[in-house]
Amino acid sequence: MAKRDYEAQFDEFTADFLLERMLSRVNDTRDKREGSIIYDAQAPASIELSLVYMTLDWLLKNIYGDTADRQGLIAIARDRALKPFPATQAIVKGEFDVRLPNNARFNFDDLNYMVINFLEEKEGKFYYELVCEEYGEVGNIPYGKLIPIENIKGLKHAFIVGVIKPGEEEEETENFRERYFRHINTNAYGGNIDQYLDWCHAIEGVGGVKVYPVWNGGGTVKIVFTDSKFDVPTKELVDKVQEILDPIPNRQNGFGLAPIGHLVTVEAAEKVNINLSLKVTFREDKKQEDIEDKIKKILVPYFLQLRKEWEKEKSTIVRVSKLESFILDIDGVVDVYDTKLDGFERNAILKDNEMPFLSVVKVNG
Repeated sequence: MAKRDYEAQFDEFTADFLLERMLSRVNDTRDKREGSIIYDAQAPASIELSLVYMTLDWLLKNIYGDTADRQGLIAIARDRALKPFPATQAIVKGEFDVRLPNNARFNFDDLNYMVINFLEEKEGKFYYELVCEEYGEVGNIPYGKLIPIENIKGLKHAFIVGVIKPGEEEEETENFRERYFRHINTNAYGGNIDQYLDWCHAIEGVGGVKVYPVWNGGGTVKIVFTDSKFDVPTKELVDKVQEILDPIPNRQNGFGLAPIGHLVTVEAAEKVNINLSLKVTFREDKKQEDIEDKIKKILVPYFLQLRKEWEKEKSTIVRVSKLESFILDIDGVVDVYDTKLDGFERNAILKDNEMPFLSVVKVNG
């Protein structure tokens, strides 16, 4: 449920309004002019009363989930044992040419990372999980050279080569409000779809989630999800979700969150690259290269929004009309025609486990 604007009930009860009303109740035979004893006695009281009415408005606004501000919403949700998801630390994958000591620390720009887990040795390289010491999205570095904070003997090669679990900012107010109302309006219990959604959304690094009950016979459940940046999750994150819900060595035995008898399969949402080709008429003072760059910049957020809505849609549709409307808003573009997605003049309809990513943009090719 979206936030509803609160209409103040007592905004007319200002100090001046209250003072005038209070003085009107005093007999006119008394001196009520400014500076009189009666006036000076009631003026401070009117100010205090106006503050009471302001507080009443604040209370009325913050006792309802659809109008409350952040602190009010947190207070309301406390009765249902809900609170905003806290900011989390990014976990990245590091590649090194020597074995590292436990808790070795490295620097990248203004960020520090610490080794927390050995992953594997492959082709003479050693791979580790490193956690960013800063909370939030700032630590989501996909690639970069690491500098050891303390000397490590023999180390010549130290790089971040991927993000295993994206760091997240503290949950935004409107996302928390939506989760609060979903908790009210759904009935999560006994391993039903709503409960699997709640379990998955509570796992760090998880974004959109789809649940497929009885997908491979009685007792089977499939979970398909994106990471918190609405990208394809890493294998490590998929394995983590599997471990939390239904650990593979003891599947169906109730060692995870899933009830006894549920056989849970966890998979990553699939990435589908969409190639766009189109004809564009633009003003003579504009260059085609500039138009192509602007098209990419304006369409990338649209594709991200489609991925954010992926969880709620049975099938994601990339609509030609929508793309053309965005492009026509670009300064210098006069007309758009012959728009094709992957070589076809039609909408791109994806499977229910697929997410769209803008790949190649070809203008007047």
